Amino acid sequence: MTPDTKVSVHRSISKSKLQPNVYSCNSAISSSEKASLWLQALSFFSALPEVTVQPNVVNYNTSISSCNGEGQWQHALSLLEGMVYLKVQASVVSFGAAMMSRSESWPWETGWWFQIFYDMFV
Repeated sequence: MTPDTKVSVHRSISKSKLQPNVYSCNSAISSSEKASLWLQALSFFSALPEVTVQPNVVNYNTSISSCNGEGQWQHALSLLEGMVYLKVQASVVSFGAAMMSRSESWPWETGWWFQIFYDMFV
């Protein structure tokens, strides 16, 4: 997230009368995803810790889905990797959403993808 985007996200959250929580933050991510604004969705997602919201599987899945159709598979896989790191249990939706973001340069041959599966389920 760029510093300008970070400031913009914080201003948006600060202007609202609602206290940020997992549901309101996911609504912001989901709205961005539905509008095909993947960068904005990921900006909202990356701001979660700064507004003291612990990311959950729904936040991750919505953020991963925002990468669909945009060829942003690197971001989708990075989010999956973040789930492993933070010990957030991935679901079938998590993997399906990441697979939908694939492109011609999808890294199947590297084995990296299979390592994520292994790390999450073993």
